[in-house]
Amino acid sequence: MPFTRCVVLGIVAAGCASTTRVPIPDVEVAHSPTGQVAFVRRTPDRLVPTALGDEQATELWIADADGAHARRLLTGVAADSAQHALASFSSPRFSPDGEHVYFLSRAWVTSDAVHVVDVRTGRERFVAPGNSLEVIPQGPLAGCLLVTQHRHRADGDGSFDWTWLFDPTGRELGLAATDSDAEGRVAEFLSGHVPGSGDGSLTVIPSDVHCQADRLAK
Repeated sequence: MPFTRCVVLGIVAAGCASTTRVPIPDVEVAHSPTGQVAFVRRTPDRLVPTALGDEQATELWIADADGAHARRLLTGVAADSAQHALASFSSPRFSPDGEHVYFLSRAWVTSDAVHVVDVRTGRERFVAPGNSLEVIPQGPLAGCLLVTQHRHRADGDGSFDWTWLFDPTGRELGLAATDSDAEGRVAEFLSGHVPGSGDGSLTVIPSDVHCQADRLAK
């Protein structure tokens, strides 16, 4: 609930700040290395049209771990293009420095979209299509994204869902995992290691890749 905090000097209140405390949900919560949390709040009374029909607009919030100093970062909104529409948020993930929050938003019939928002400014941008999202927290690829995408084969013979490595701007860096070995390889990336190419079928990740947050400003 909202409350007011004031600093009192003598008998005169100087510098009152309004603050908000909200309950933290049990699901769709991300924990920042700086101690904050990001979470999704449902909006059953507000819907947004998407390729899959009307979806809840939802809201993305940030707060201290106990729910204090809560503020809304984003709310769902309709748009002319699927990649710019915002609705039915899921999978919030902090960047390693805690300055950005990545999340999935409803987009196309066969794919959601990865977006990112700057915690300080509230600036939001589309990153890439994707149906799952992880942010590597440590190691040489810290800050890089692991995104599962639904793709069609070049010869038109079916489709596949593999996991790819992206930098924060949405630039594809290489294939991270096929569907047959995704769980183990994703876990290895998240632990801070760069797994080998195994049977040679995976793209070799360049050794000079760095996924720093300052790429977002370029």
